[in-house]
This record gives sequence, structure tokens and C-alpha cells, in this order.
Amino acid sequence: MWCRRMVMRIKKLHVLLILLAICVCAIPFRGRLFKPIAGGIQMVKGKKTVADRISEYGEAVQKRLAPSFSQVGITYPPKR
Repeated sequence: MWCRRMVMRIKKLHVLLILLAICVCAIPFRGRLFKPIAGGIQMVKGKKTVADRISEYGEAVQKRLAPSFSQVGITYPPKR
């Protein structure tokens, strides 16, 4: 009985250490990992993403802003 408990504790410890190692290794890639996750959460919640809003309002905004940009000699959309 005592031996089984020790084996289970060791297994749990190994699993926790592996999960910790995965989390530490993922830290440099958190930006790349977060964007798809956040987009998926937004879709599940029924909220619109930036891409959805751009496709929804992009044409109207371009029609409204392009003349002002051309008056000052800047292309729309600006490169930066």
C-alpha cells in the first residue's frame, strides 16, 4: 500500500514537471500561440475579430479616407 502511494506521487510529480517544462518552452512563442487561441475564443463567444471588422467596414472606410490621403499626397492605406 505504501509503495503504491509513492509510485503514484512520483508519477504525478513527473507529469507536473513535464507540464512545467512545456510551459517554460512555450514562453518565447506565446505571441504566436495566443493569437489563434484568442481568435478562436472570440468566434466561440460570437464576437467579431479584426479581420471580420475589416471585411465589414474596410471598403466604406477606404472610400471615405482615400480622397483625403490623395490630397496630401499619401497613398491609402499607408505602408506604415
